[in-house]
Amino acid sequence: MNRTFYYTILIFVVVAFYMMNSYEPLRCDDLIYQYYWLSERTNELKEPIDLSNRIDNVFEAFDSQINHYYVMNGRFVVHFLVSCFCGFLGRPMFSILNTVIYLLFLIGCVKLLDIQNYVKSATAVAIIWFGLPIQYILWYSVAFAINYLWVSTVFVYFFILIKYLSQNNLNNSIFKLVTLFLFGLVFGAMHEGFSLPLSGAMLIFVVLNRKTINKRHLVLALGLWIGTAVVVLAPGTIGRGSGSLSSVNFGELVLMKLDVLRYSKRLYLFVILLILCIIFNKERFVCYIRNKQLAIYFITIDFFFVLAVPHYSQRIEFPLELVSLLLSLDIVLNSKFIDNYKKQLCSLFVVMLLIHVPLTVYYAKLTSKEYSEMLNKYLESSDGVTHYCRFDIPKLCGSYVHRLDDGVEKDFISFVYKKEMRLEK
Repeated sequence: MNRTFYYTILIFVVVAFYMMNSYEPLRCDDLIYQYYWLSERTNELKEPIDLSNRIDNVFEAFDSQINHYYVMNGRFVVHFLVSCFCGFLGRPMFSILNTVIYLLFLIGCVKLLDIQNYVKSATAVAIIWFGLPIQYILWYSVAFAINYLWVSTVFVYFFILIKYLSQNNLNNSIFKLVTLFLFGLVFGAMHEGFSLPLSGAMLIFVVLNRKTINKRHLVLALGLWIGTAVVVLAPGTIGRGSGSLSSVNFGELVLMKLDVLRYSKRLYLFVILLILCIIFNKERFVCYIRNKQLAIYFITIDFFFVLAVPHYSQRIEFPLELVSLLLSLDIVLNSKFIDNYKKQLCSLFVVMLLIHVPLTVYYAKLTSKEYSEMLNKYLESSDGVTHYCRFDIPKLCGSYVHRLDDGVEKDFISFVYKKEMRLEK
C-alpha cells in the first residue's frame, strides 16, 4: 500500500510537470538558440547570431556551438542540446524528454537520501516540489531547463556514483575505468556553476581520503577536472567573465553580495540543523559529517564561488541551494524523531501538494496563454506595443510561473523580430 501511495504521488507531480511543459512555446534564451551562432561578435548585433539561418539539423547545431564556445561560453554539451531542440527537434519533443529527466531527478534525489521507507519517500518528493528555488527554470525555457534540471540530474547521480564506488569493491576493468572517466568528463564540461565547485570538493576529498580512495575515484575525478577545465577555460567563458567584471562598480558588487546572503535560505536551514545535531547527538553529527563530506565540501566552496562571481541572479545559487536542501532532508527524514511522526508529516505535505499543484498548473497555463497573446499583439502592432492581461499570480505560485519580463526576455524578442517591444500595463 505504501509503495502504491509513493508511486501515485510521484506520477501526480510528474504529470503536472509535463502539463506545464506542454503549455510553453520557445521563450527567452530559446529565441536566440534556434539560430546559428557566428564566429565573432559585431557591433551591429546584440547577440552574434545569424537571424536568417535557423538551425535545421545536427551538423548545423554542432558547427554553431563551436562558434558559441569561442564567443559566448564553454557549455558546449548543454547548448548543443538546446540548439537541437530549439532549432529542429521542437518544443513538443523537448517537453516529453524534460518530463522524463524530471522523473529521473526525483528518483535520484530519493535514492541519494537513502530513505528506506515509502511514506518518507513520498514526503521527500513533496518537499522537493516546495523546497527548490525559482522552480520555473525547470520547464518554462528549453535553455534554462537543460542548463539546470538536466545538469542537476546528472549532478545528483554523480553523488550516487561516488557513494556506490565507496561502498562496493569493483574490479578495475578498462571498460569501467574508461566509462567513469567519460562520465566525469562530460559532466565536468556541462555547466561550470556545478562542476567548478565540485572539482574543488573532489580535490579536497581525494587529498583527505588518499589512503582509502581507489583507482575508480581517481579516474572519475580526473575526468571531472578535465571537463571543468574545458568549460571554464573556453575563450567565450573568459571573455564573458572579464566583461562582467569591468561593467560592475563597487556599490553594485556590494548589493550583489547582499543578495547572496539574502537568498541562501536553504544553506542557513542546513547549518541550523547541523548545530542541532551537535547539541542533541554528537555521535550522529560526527558520522553524518564523515558520510556527507563531499557534499559539505561542495556547498562550502560553492558559497564562496557565488560570492566571488562578479554578477548575480538567483540561478547562480541553484546548485548551492539544491545540495543544502538535500542535506537538510537527509538529516530530518532519517532522524528517529521523524520516525514517530512520519505519517502525520507526509499527510501534511501531501495535502499541501494536492492544493498547490493544480493551482500551479492553472497559472502556468494562464501565463503561457498571456505570453502568446502579448506576442501576437506585439507582432500585429506597428509600434510594437503590447499589454499584460489583467490577473495576479498568488505569491505561493510566484516562483513556479514566469510572466514576460520587461528585461532580458523583452530584449530578445525585440532583437529576434527586429522591432522594439513596448510593454504597457
